[in-house]
Amino acid sequence: MGSTSRIRLGSARVVRRNYAHGTMKRPGYIITVSLFAIFAIADIVHDFITNDPVSYFSQQPRQLLVVVAVAIVGGLVTFFLYRLSTHWQRRIKLIVLGFTAGFATFAGPCFSLSFGPTCRTSLFGFPVIYF
Repeated sequence: MGSTSRIRLGSARVVRRNYAHGTMKRPGYIITVSLFAIFAIADIVHDFITNDPVSYFSQQPRQLLVVVAVAIVGGLVTFFLYRLSTHWQRRIKLIVLGFTAGFATFAGPCFSLSFGPTCRTSLFGFPVIYF
């Protein structure tokens, strides 16, 4: 049985709370989060061993500058987006969602057709089908 406590509300009512229900779910959450953390750390270690990013970025330092620039610009965009009002945040999220849906609608068939035997790439990189 779980532990109970009595909470006195006013002078006439006594409410009993059972704390065993909440504690039974915590081990499941703790185990799940721990497993995700362990697998994330193992994936990072595996990537460092197989891909060797230190030698890659030491041989090509411009690529490291690109990564740093993308991180800084992304952080600044995120910072300024969250300083907007909720109305403008929602409006921008809907616009980005619309552009993403439009890109997926256009790029999905293009990428699927690019794997076909009759597909060639045009001057601008868009797949063109020759019959």
